[in-house]
Amino acid sequence: MGSFALISNDERINAEVRRVHEGIVDSFEVTVLRSKTSAIQFLNYELPEIHLIHWSDPSGLGKAVVQEIKQDPWLHYGATLIVFSNENETDVARQVQGLNLVSLIEASRLGHYLRRVLGTLYSNRSLLTQWNFHQLVQTNLSGSFHLERDAFDFITHANLLANYLYNSNLVNSSDRDSLTLALMNALRQGVEIDTNADQGFVLTYNVTPRESQIDLTAGASTLDWSKLVPARLPEGSVSERLTRDAARFKVDHLRNAAALVPGFFHDQKESVFEDQEVVFSQGEEGNHLFYILSGEYEVLANGHRVAILTPKDVFVGEMSFLLKNKRTATVRAVGAGKLIRISKQEFVQSLKEKPHYGFFLSRMLAERLERLHQGKT
Repeated sequence: MGSFALISNDERINAEVRRVHEGIVDSFEVTVLRSKTSAIQFLNYELPEIHLIHWSDPSGLGKAVVQEIKQDPWLHYGATLIVFSNENETDVARQVQGLNLVSLIEASRLGHYLRRVLGTLYSNRSLLTQWNFHQLVQTNLSGSFHLERDAFDFITHANLLANYLYNSNLVNSSDRDSLTLALMNALRQGVEIDTNADQGFVLTYNVTPRESQIDLTAGASTLDWSKLVPARLPEGSVSERLTRDAARFKVDHLRNAAALVPGFFHDQKESVFEDQEVVFSQGEEGNHLFYILSGEYEVLANGHRVAILTPKDVFVGEMSFLLKNKRTATVRAVGAGKLIRISKQEFVQSLKEKPHYGFFLSRMLAERLERLHQGKT
């Protein structure tokens, strides 16, 4: 069962969320969090797939939690729902920018819209398992959404898909925003041009390791997508092609690069490695570990390649670093790459300030061991 964090002190909001949630089959487990401390602790250690934050909570809880997340969003990758009341929606959207926002919901319409967004999230769980802890996308991920002719539906689905690509380290924040802009631009124009009020739109996506392709088609055949005005996209990896039958968006993925860096490591010096350059050698003392910013790194044990590490693996050299052992393998770059070199003193200091980093590292190591037991590298 998945995890759903409900961050609110307002009993009316909480009761409405429970009422809606209980009517959904195969739903996630809801945990109500009423303080900043308990909320941040839960987000850091439980890593919930969904968090609903009452932004307008009279106690100030929602705003405090949002500010805390924005300071270091590295692990807070779940779908974020923001509930607000008596505030301008545009102002709220601006203040929560940087979160993995899926939907902004006005409190008076919570019951109606929450059911719809939770139905979307629960039926598309593959898009909530973002990060997958250093597991590279090995096969295509594909699917489709049927969108009602409603701005809320458009925003929810565009955000869900764009955030998935971002949190999977496949696009950077700029391309995430560009994709959302392009989708919303096409959908809004489609509503204006297509006069068939009974039909919605179909969004189809196909995600491969190298690129994503998203197609928008209409439920009615009357819409000529080539009549749309393309979005003015900034220079980047998102492109748009309009034909008579569909609006097609192509997104080139990052090539072995991290979209996010843990907040504590932002100011650490980057080390650049050229092709075949050795990061460390088998038998050396393991006094540092390395955070992978970009590139690929082969792991050689007794001269034989046993693994290839990428930014999906997060760290290089953590086993000997933590166990105070000598390096059990040689690691060298395959092509150019960048690493952040972290000393024991720096790592210990990071754990003092952000102990959940240690929990994440422990979980990551456990998953690696499980993969080894299953005969995977």
